Amino acid sequence: MANPFESVKQKPRYERIYSELKTKIIDKQIRPGEKLPTEKELIDYYQVSRITTKKALDMLVSDNLIKRIPGKGSFVISGDENIGTEIKTKNRPLLIGYIVPDFDDSHGLELFLGAEKMAAQTNMNIVVKRTYGDVNREKEAINALLELEVDGMVILPVSGEYYNEEIVKLNIQKFPHVLIDRYLKGFSTTSVCTDNRGSSKQCVHYLFDMNHDKIALIAPPFKDTSAIEDRIDGFIQAYAERGVSVDKDLWLTSLTSTLPFPKNTEEEIRQDIEMIKEHLKKFPEISAVFAMEYNVAVLVKEAAAELNMTVPDDLSIICYDHPLNTIGRHRFTHIKQDVEKMTGKALEGVTALIEGREFPVKTTLDAELIKDASTVAKKV
Repeated sequence: MANPFESVKQKPRYERIYSELKTKIIDKQIRPGEKLPTEKELIDYYQVSRITTKKALDMLVSDNLIKRIPGKGSFVISGDENIGTEIKTKNRPLLIGYIVPDFDDSHGLELFLGAEKMAAQTNMNIVVKRTYGDVNREKEAINALLELEVDGMVILPVSGEYYNEEIVKLNIQKFPHVLIDRYLKGFSTTSVCTDNRGSSKQCVHYLFDMNHDKIALIAPPFKDTSAIEDRIDGFIQAYAERGVSVDKDLWLTSLTSTLPFPKNTEEEIRQDIEMIKEHLKKFPEISAVFAMEYNVAVLVKEAAAELNMTVPDDLSIICYDHPLNTIGRHRFTHIKQDVEKMTGKALEGVTALIEGREFPVKTTLDAELIKDASTVAKKV
């Protein structure tokens, strides 16, 4: 005999959370691409455990209503698989948004010039937005370009540990966009970047071949910046291939004056130079520096000069990227990224996505080691 009181039993709390969120999604109170309340917010609102909220969210995932991105949140999935992939009419040029932190003369400017050249050769116009390395400005740039009704976007994401939720929305809504020079971990989105692991390994092996094994790695903070993290992975792999243990005490990864936001000041530059000087004095065994960026290499050379160290006799320096115009500039052995090909592939990719054609999720390009006068064999 059926229990007559079964129907009045209270639903499990996870079912209540699931039902309420599902209703909001179906009624478009939470729209495709929008983020659901965080687990903490759900826990506080419903006064339940993390296990309960997780079960409710897992049920929504099973219903194909949301997508969960570890560490970033849960987002409503669009029911229309064609959002952002309509084939555009051919009676006007494509309008592409191009978002970049800044136009520094060692890399950012070269990227933009490559994009501009490609656009001039194709049926395409570019609208540029600078973020100055600020994630909030990046969000504003994406929304401003959407209001302009651009056909697609090429984005060089800001550095750091915080994902821009607007990029996540673009991905979930299937709006045509390509990330350039880096990728975001945790979800699949189209990206074009350099083989940073391979090129970093090439640099370290080059230094080892010149008898340098006490190599300082110097960089700004790199957490969740894929390009720098991959370069550091390559650095470590090269040491492993040589059978040498990495001494992370020789690393210095707290420089801030080269970050695009906030803009550096003379005081911050001086602080970084002093920090490098103290590091070189603390570890006199360092014979070479692997700088993650050109401007970091410039700071290292200035610090070495103030310590009466000459480059390359007392200290070899190798870095990533280099200004196009070297007149009056410091010259370093460096990794030259194929920027023209990178921007060309990015624009090719966003065009393919606009037209509903397939394009590789991740495109990785080779880079070239350019040898200059900043490195020399260590005397043994």
